Amino acid sequence: MDWASCGSQWVNNHLVQSNVHIPLFKTDGLTVEVDRRIAPGVLCRSAQVDDKLSSITDTVVAGFQRGVEGMLYCLYTLDSNGPAPVYVGIARAAGHSGRLSSLFRSPRKKPRFDDYDGYHIGDLSTQVIPGYVRKKAYKKVWADRLFANAPSMRPELRLPVYFWGKYWSQGDISAIPSLGHTSLLLEERILIEALNAAFPGKLLNA
Repeated sequence: MDWASCGSQWVNNHLVQSNVHIPLFKTDGLTVEVDRRIAPGVLCRSAQVDDKLSSITDTVVAGFQRGVEGMLYCLYTLDSNGPAPVYVGIARAAGHSGRLSSLFRSPRKKPRFDDYDGYHIGDLSTQVIPGYVRKKAYKKVWADRLFANAPSMRPELRLPVYFWGKYWSQGDISAIPSLGHTSLLLEERILIEALNAAFPGKLLNA
């Protein structure tokens, strides 16, 4: 198995050929806006990523009984060589009970990326914004890799960070095409292996 080729081809198919690169954060240049209504502050998502997450959520909810398995997503930067993935993840539609997961039942429609404890934006904010008593240790590597000056009330990205995401259903084909369709959980593991091989040292996945 040529994992690096699979990873490079996936990036070309899904990130390079994308007509729109959706910024993860609301920024002024490279400086991320901070929402101070939630003390001591929370990193602000972009309106574009909120719209995309809402659209994916609606599709997952509507298709859950027909086999839509959840959301597959990737965070990436852009440099002179093109897109460089920094994280790949999933949000499964089915919860532990087999019913629709709370990730997709929230009216806020921000699976994995809400402001709260246990979500990427909320947890990353504890490392980037000064003043948090309980910092999420696992997000320190994110803060160090993505931000030039964390912690700061005017956090500055090293490079813009973009979001790619889609709902995952029976019609979707794996990054290893010969496998055909794979489960969402298996596809996440395949992509971590493939993207690590194609972009060594870039992924923030543990």
